[in-house]
Parts: sequence; structure tokens; C-alpha cells
Amino acid sequence: MPIIVVILLIIFAFFYWGGDDNKTTPPPVAKKEVVKPNQKRVEPKVVKTTTKKEVVKPKVVEKPKPKKVVVKPTTIKGIYKYSGGKAGDKTGNLSSARYSYPTSLYSSGKSLYIIDEGNKNIKVVFKNKVSKIVPYEKRKFSKKVKHLKIQKLSSIVTYQDKIYVINYWKNSVYILAQDGLFKGKIKGKYENKFNRPESIVVKDGKLYLSDTNNNKILSIVDKKHISTFTGDSKGSKDGSLSSATFYKPSKLVYDNKNTLYVVDGFYSRIRVIKNGKVTTLKIPELKNQSINTIAYGANRLFIYSKSKGRLYIYNTKKNKIVSLKDNISKKIGTIADMAYYNNALIVTNSDTNRLYKIVFNFSN
Repeated sequence: MPIIVVILLIIFAFFYWGGDDNKTTPPPVAKKEVVKPNQKRVEPKVVKTTTKKEVVKPKVVEKPKPKKVVVKPTTIKGIYKYSGGKAGDKTGNLSSARYSYPTSLYSSGKSLYIIDEGNKNIKVVFKNKVSKIVPYEKRKFSKKVKHLKIQKLSSIVTYQDKIYVINYWKNSVYILAQDGLFKGKIKGKYENKFNRPESIVVKDGKLYLSDTNNNKILSIVDKKHISTFTGDSKGSKDGSLSSATFYKPSKLVYDNKNTLYVVDGFYSRIRVIKNGKVTTLKIPELKNQSINTIAYGANRLFIYSKSKGRLYIYNTKKNKIVSLKDNISKKIGTIADMAYYNNALIVTNSDTNRLYKIVFNFSN
């Protein structure tokens, strides 16, 4: 009996302790989250892992920068000897022609007229050739001609195949044919009698004359029809043609827009006559300077200052003034007169009996 009990105990112990290796443990039971009342449920954070994509930037092609347009200032391209040199009275080529105290210039477009005061004649440049006009008149009942006694010619202009030239000391305007034949003269009468006239221009069939010592500008239709255009007494007043005043008006120049420019000699100013009104050209650079002469061409007014020896260019379209750095007087000497001819400014130095040609690089 005891042996049987022992065997049973051994068998029971084998199955109870020795069989655990074959048993499978059940999975742990997840604890339920107990949410207390009035407590928010906290969701577990989910961490997302993202892989960064490599962004390939497109190549930016730089556009070429536009070139800056450089506006070159007006400069002198060159100053050249045009004609003359030694004193004389010779015609022919420009290089061989000779003058004696050339004083006044006038460009008709096709020709350049030069008052050769020392020789008492008029030189004409046409196609680089120089010819001569000697004023003369025919004698009555004779085939002989008589040369006119000329004391001082101060200004010249052409109109309808006639030449109008001022005889300064004789206070008259001589009318000549193209060959120099004397056709008559204009002297003025009464209140419009000339007193040291200096300059003459033509516009729309009328002559305009600066009557210097009478301080006015005259309008001339013919010998019998002479009237005061503007000015009548000393002064520098701007305004209408009837109220404006001048003091020693000298050089006259017309542009291509019916504007008349006047050098008002005593005050050394440039007066502008346009649309029935007289104004003063306000140019600070010319303040307190002596203006000797002016010329017009290429939409520009050329102004020569004797006191500074400089040339100024006034652009009439842009209303701008350019003061050239070059001292003209050092290269040319004192300029007596100027005229724009064949795309260049022709100037004369009476003391050296020479004409010069100035070529410009104009700004836009």
C-alpha cells in the first residue's frame, strides 16, 4: 500500500512540475485605459517620418544688360583754315584767294558772300571757287563804268537776284545786280531816316534793318515803304512790338521758324522777336559778357563772346545752351563775323585776313 502511494505521488509530481515546458502562456491582456470623468482622452502621438525630396532649382540665365546710350556733348570736331591769309585781292581757289580786312559774312545757302572791306568789293564763294563783285554804275551817254565810292560796307543779304548791302557811313542800303551793277539805294526819310545801320536780313519778301543809333528795327518793303517794326527809344523793355525798347541793336539773324534774334549791343543781350512779342533770351552763362556776333544754322544759334573768347551754342529746339571748352580766340583770334555754310561754321578774322571753318560733333 505505501509503495503504491509513493508511485502515485511521483507520477503526480511529474505531470505537475515537469510538464510546464509544453504549456503555452496566454498573451498578456492589455489594460483598459480608465478615463476618469471630466478628463480628456489623450491620443497617442504619431510621429510621421518623411524623407526630404531634393529640390533641383532651374538655372537662371541672366539676360545681357542693355547698353547705356551715351549722348556725347557738343564738341568741336576740328578747326581748319578755310581761305585767305596774306593781305591781297585775289580770286580763284579757296586756298589761293586773298582778302584785305574781311568783315561781314552772309550765307544764301548755295553761296557765301564776304564783304572785303579793305578792297571795297564783295567776294563770293561757290563750289570752292572765289569770285569778286565790284559795285559799279554806268555813266550816262558813255559805255564806261564808274566804280562806286564805298566807305564801309557793314552787312549784306540777297533776295530775288538782287544784292542788298549796307553802306554804314553813307546811312544807306545799296541795291546791286549779281554782277555788281548799281540799281539804286534806300536811305529812309523823316522819322525813319537811317542813322548808322549795321545789319540787314530778309524774310517773307521784307527787309529788316537794325537802325543802331535810332535804337529800332525797321521794316522795308521798297524805297517808299519803310516803317518801324519795333523799338523807338533807348531801353531794354520786353513786351509787344510797339512797347519794346532797344539800345544800340546790331546783328540780326532769322531762324527757320520766323524768329528774329537781335544782338542788343549796349546791354550785350540777345533779344527774341516772335509772334508779335519781344523777349530777352535768358542765358546765365552770358551774363556780364560782351556778345560780338551771332549766326544761325542746324537748329542752333551760335554766339561769340569777345570778352571770354568763347563760342556758345544755343539749341533752339531744346532750349539749352552749350559752352564749348575750347577757347576759340587762342586758335583763331578775334572773330569779326560768322555764317553757317555747307554744314560748318565759317568765321572771319579781319586782322589776319583769314577765314576759318569750324566743324562740330552735335549732341542729339
